[in-house]
Amino acid sequence: TQGEDETSTGTGAQVIAEVASFAVRPGYRNEGRGDKLLEYLERVARDAGVEKMFLLTTRTADWFTQRGFLHAGVAKDSPLLPPGKVTQEGRNSQLYIRTLVR
Repeated sequence: TQGEDETSTGTGAQVIAEVASFAVRPGYRNEGRGDKLLEYLERVARDAGVEKMFLLTTRTADWFTQRGFLHAGVAKDSPLLPPGKVTQEGRNSQLYIRTLVR
């Protein structure tokens, strides 16, 4: 999903996008398919003017941090989430963010 959020400096709108439901079928893992899928998503996002991508996870944090996503704490009530983004109660989802380089 894609949305706009005020930057922390208030100098303009920042376009952000969520990586949601990212998965590779078990029989296709360890072949670089997840990396190729993430590279594709990032390319499409950059072409659409997205500046940052974020995701919520409870299980795959290591994989995403190895690919440049930074842990930004517990997702629930985080001021870093875009306006209107709701988290599920009781999941303890963690927020990860990556700035896209043009």
